[in-house]
Amino acid sequence: MSRQTPPKSVDDGFPAAGRDEWQELVGDHAALEWHLEPHVSSAALMTERETTLPEALRPRGGWRLWQVYEDPRMDACRAAIATDLAGGGEGVWLRGGLEHGTRMLTTGDLAMVLRDVDLASVPVQLEPQADALPLGAALLAIAQETGLARAQLRGGLGGDPFGTLAHSGTLPSGLSGAMRDARELALLTREAPQLRSGLVGVWGYHDAGATPAQEIAWALATGVAYLRNLEEAGLSVSEAARELRFSVAVSGRIYTEIAKLRAMRLCWAKVVAAAGGDAGAQRMEIHARSGRAGRTRRDPWVNLLRGTAEAFAAAVGGADAIATTSFDGELASSDAGARRVARNTQLVLRDEAYLGRVDDPAGGSFSFEHLTDRIARRAWDLFRTIEAEGGMARAVRRGLIGHALDERARMIAAGARTRAAPVVGVTHFAMPHEEVLVREEIDLQGVEVELGNSFGEAGPDERHEALIRFAEAIRDADDGGSIGERAVEAMRLGIDTHSVGAVLRVGRAELHAAPLVPVRAAGPWESLRDALDAHAARDAHRPKAFVAGIGSASGHRERTRWATRVMAAAGLGTTQSEESFANVQDALDACERDGAEVVVISAADGELVNVASELAPLVKEKGAKVVCAVGADASLRGQGVDFVFAEDTDLLGMFDRIFRLLGIERP
Repeated sequence: MSRQTPPKSVDDGFPAAGRDEWQELVGDHAALEWHLEPHVSSAALMTERETTLPEALRPRGGWRLWQVYEDPRMDACRAAIATDLAGGGEGVWLRGGLEHGTRMLTTGDLAMVLRDVDLASVPVQLEPQADALPLGAALLAIAQETGLARAQLRGGLGGDPFGTLAHSGTLPSGLSGAMRDARELALLTREAPQLRSGLVGVWGYHDAGATPAQEIAWALATGVAYLRNLEEAGLSVSEAARELRFSVAVSGRIYTEIAKLRAMRLCWAKVVAAAGGDAGAQRMEIHARSGRAGRTRRDPWVNLLRGTAEAFAAAVGGADAIATTSFDGELASSDAGARRVARNTQLVLRDEAYLGRVDDPAGGSFSFEHLTDRIARRAWDLFRTIEAEGGMARAVRRGLIGHALDERARMIAAGARTRAAPVVGVTHFAMPHEEVLVREEIDLQGVEVELGNSFGEAGPDERHEALIRFAEAIRDADDGGSIGERAVEAMRLGIDTHSVGAVLRVGRAELHAAPLVPVRAAGPWESLRDALDAHAARDAHRPKAFVAGIGSASGHRERTRWATRVMAAAGLGTTQSEESFANVQDALDACERDGAEVVVISAADGELVNVASELAPLVKEKGAKVVCAVGADASLRGQGVDFVFAEDTDLLGMFDRIFRLLGIERP
């Protein structure tokens, strides 16, 4: 037998195959596509292509750990900042102001919160919403009082009019006033090249249900509005672009979120380049934080895993800084242990798993490059539509953003009602008898008592004169740059944020819009559990369900397990026999022994009607208040069966009615 010469390589031994041959063999390849969102899907076959990001835009290895701080209590916030900085934190992202996040009224309050922060070495990013100019001026006043030059400051002042309107629903001085304040902040940072005056905060859109393409489109439209505004202050496009930092939220949908961040970076570079910005200005500065949409109050320990997935997606997607939310973040307040785990999640991923040592780890991957391209193209189309219709200001005033989010909220709610959108620990694999995790409730009235820490040594007359000079600056030089400097002077002398803000608002009408509302798929199910817990605490009795699988086990085993999990998701602790009941009488005897108020009947398709119609009246006679059947045969209703449910059933609606029959009050 002669020996054959082996091929020199694997490729030599097989004929080349192209896309056409593959499509011919597969047939309907569209059925294999993975639909991520409207108008964006993952192709069934992805082949080699050039990277979507040019070298100058590719994410660099490594990121900074910038946790978000928003505890209303100044002392608690200060302690959390100090602990994190000592344990690996590299920056401070402070959400706060008069009416949101950490409550602060004066420069002294801000100084108290940042007391343990070395402003010369630790970047501080403010997210002050409507208090952007007063609190930004307060930060500069603190630096001035400590002898620190503005050029030494790092971080940002957080001027974000559209973000403020989206998150709070109000712009106290109107859009024109807020844009004026943003220009003044940019003029204040002319001598602070490491301090960004503007913020494009789009994380709230994510939490309200926006698709990745919508998030990017609205970020681009907001950024363009800010570029135009800063050009009015005399900045070039390149200078204006360098004033902006983008704040986005990420979920645990790793593939989509990685592609979203890469697509956002690509699209912003195209915007800045088209406007005439230089290559350095085209690079987007991204701070990514954990999104709220997938977080749960029930079984919050699962949030530990979600936080890891979120941080991983943000890191691989190329975020410059990341904040991971504590697993108990949806409760009243986080404890030190939860914050430590959140912080160390990033440190392990970056320093032990070496995610920080690779530039653009998703680059070159067929799937990630493909998704980046598709999301970017969809986002660009949406962005162009917004610009063609008058830009972000007009989109907000006409309610276009709110309308789009309402549609998304309805889609998410529909998925939650049928459990089509799984939330582990709540809608799937729930523990009905879990011990609820409790955190300390925050007394906001008590917080307000602590406000008003003094700053500087100016007396009442000096502060009054400074406030007059500030008002005169607004009257005489609306856009001349003196407003910001007068604000710094006023805050340095101890004038409170409310007074400075009141002067800024004089003569300007407020602008209102519906604020963003976070959409959590777990929320409605957690509400069911809350109602059941309240009922059990009041009546010292917790209703439960009994799931009875009858007949051939192979015919009903899977639907019986599914029904058990559905009952558990509503908080109804279930009893389920490991063995199938041979007949109706055996099932009836077991139901009577268990004493459950809710009985769920499960059987094979061909047996369900006969079994359920016979068993349902009998268990009602034995004291069951509600009888359900697992299937799709509506003819069972009226034969003693109250509810028939399957995978496409509106389960939340069904449980609303079941709870009423059980006498459980819903809020």
